[in-house]
Amino acid sequence: MKGVLMIRASAPAKVILFGEHAVVYDKLGIAAAVGIRSFVKIRESKDKFITVIDNRLHLTQTWTEAEVLKLKYFVDESRKKEDYESLRQLSKESVFSPIKYIISLFIDEHGFVPFELSLDSKIPMTSGMGSGSSLFASIAAAVAGFYRLNIQKKEISDITYQGDIIAHGGTPSGIDNNTVVYGGYIAFRKSEKVKVLDIEQKIPIVIGSTGIKGNTAELVAGVRSLIKEKPEKKKILDEIGDISQRSIDFIKNGNLEELGVLMNKNHTLLRELGVSHPLVEGLCEAACNAGALGAKLSGAGGGGIMIALADSKESQEKIAEAIKKSGGDAIITDIGVEGVRLAE
Repeated sequence: MKGVLMIRASAPAKVILFGEHAVVYDKLGIAAAVGIRSFVKIRESKDKFITVIDNRLHLTQTWTEAEVLKLKYFVDESRKKEDYESLRQLSKESVFSPIKYIISLFIDEHGFVPFELSLDSKIPMTSGMGSGSSLFASIAAAVAGFYRLNIQKKEISDITYQGDIIAHGGTPSGIDNNTVVYGGYIAFRKSEKVKVLDIEQKIPIVIGSTGIKGNTAELVAGVRSLIKEKPEKKKILDEIGDISQRSIDFIKNGNLEELGVLMNKNHTLLRELGVSHPLVEGLCEAACNAGALGAKLSGAGGGGIMIALADSKESQEKIAEAIKKSGGDAIITDIGVEGVRLAE
């Protein structure tokens, strides 16, 4: 089995547009692919092992065929036993574990071919933007190309999900892997399969990062406690689900003003659930004062990131500057971008 000389692949980040916390209670949520990407390059190696170079972390690993397949056996056995604690520990011991497992899937089915895999990414790690899923999708696409496989996006998404299981030490929602692979916009509901929306509409946004990592489990538990103590608050979740549904037509039609109104409303409801953060509030206010059509936290909250809707490149720059002045890091980008792809 011979691989090809050089393959490059990339995949986008993701953000949650609407539906945070409500999705836990089977309400609709909307996610979007973001125009900042991970990048992977793979080439044949004259060595007798696989080399992985992570340029984000400035780390390098080398593995023999036996080492890669040993990990595959351990993961497969742990999953059969539903021993997710072992998987969590595996990921804690080495950030390379999910990558190693993804590679093992190809080696197990298509044979061992030594190669060098180089990784890089513009996506902030631990930001809730799917940095891991994006990288796993890029790796799956690149390795498939290296093996000359005619792989479909459904297969890449499934492989990416396998990486996410190890990275998260459990069974993820499927939002991240589908968003970064298919691109565009994704609708998701807990009781249903993730749905790729038939929308081709890029929308300009600015992402503001607080640099504060919220504790998702604690935030979800906090909402649960709030609803238990004050059952009337449950209607907030219904309102958020309704906003997600209404947003689809506005996204499809490019109605940014109405979309911005929904973003502001969604953020107000999330604040009422107690999942915002003073810095997030400051960044959202600064963005709107600078001309954003709408702004909201994105993800679990408690810090993390916020997103602001713009109507032009000039507007994006003004919003980004306001976010920086208010203590956040700003990323100017678009949502609704292409999913995983091989380089031209």
